[in-house]
Amino acid sequence: KDKLVVGLDYDREAWSFGVGATAYGEYTTYNTNPALDQTFGREVVLDAAVSYRFARGLTATVGADNLTDAYPDKVIAPNSNSGIFPYAVGNTPFGFNGAFYYARLNWVF
Repeated sequence: KDKLVVGLDYDREAWSFGVGATAYGEYTTYNTNPALDQTFGREVVLDAAVSYRFARGLTATVGADNLTDAYPDKVIAPNSNSGIFPYAVGNTPFGFNGAFYYARLNWVF
């Protein structure tokens, strides 16, 4: 029902910095059996990256998606398919893989 996205990008000479936050509000998944309906809590996901632009079109970037390693609430046991799916598969607004760290080289020629 609620989603708030804020971000800030800052460039200083050859450096670029970016940070973003996405706040997800409470949500409910509904089942054919109302006793299995489940409400999940609010969560904030933070992303950050820093880049350096070298000469001749080369840029190096390091960053993180879901920097704080946030996970959605776990599903109740009857919704987990015998424990195989601890998270609401397909119903989580930001996924359930945790933090993702990366390094990237980009060359524009």
